[in-house]
Amino acid sequence: LGGSISGAREGINYFVFAEREREEGVLPNNELSRASVRANLGAQVRDGLALELTTGFLDSSLQLPNADNSSLGVLAQALLTAEPSSTGWWRFTPEQLFKVETFQDVRRLTGSVNATWQPRPWLSARGSAGMDFTSRHDHQFIPPGVIDRGREILGVRVSNRFNETVATIEFSGTANVDLTPALNSQTSVGVQYFNEDTRATLGTGEELVAGTNSLGAAAISSAGENTEQS
Repeated sequence: LGGSISGAREGINYFVFAEREREEGVLPNNELSRASVRANLGAQVRDGLALELTTGFLDSSLQLPNADNSSLGVLAQALLTAEPSSTGWWRFTPEQLFKVETFQDVRRLTGSVNATWQPRPWLSARGSAGMDFTSRHDHQFIPPGVIDRGREILGVRVSNRFNETVATIEFSGTANVDLTPALNSQTSVGVQYFNEDTRATLGTGEELVAGTNSLGAAAISSAGENTEQS
């Protein structure tokens, strides 16, 4: 479901788009909920000077079943045994596996401003600045008493958060001069700035109190941090 609005008036043009999406997979622990908004605004501030603003926001929540090489996946439990248990599965039934919650929540905000300036017929300049911020939360919850294997029988909570910020600034100028009717000179200069900052906070908790999925309620917990900049 989505819709858009656009228009222009007296040197100003605009565009706004919004969308809402919800999907359900074939398995009960597989679904997607996502909403996004995007807006563009352009303006001719005066003769020779134009501005453009762009922004966008995304809010997404994705739940996925365990798969690939995970032993807590339905395919693994169906295929990784020559002698199935009395239930017909390797060790855990689908009813048990569907109680394992694995999510990825993403929030992303982008924004940029662009300016074009031509103060003289032979001189032009362009500048832009942008920011892209993404917050991602990968988390999994195994309720106590569901997966009868090692410490997982007591409950496990994994919560990993990542914040990534990308900032860019660019400026360029061009001078285009006719030296003679047959000879033209064009000179351009430019600068660029780029910064990427990624920060992660990783947490795992074991032996959870029944009825809660909080790391703070875990008897055994571990945490770590990671920072990368460029």
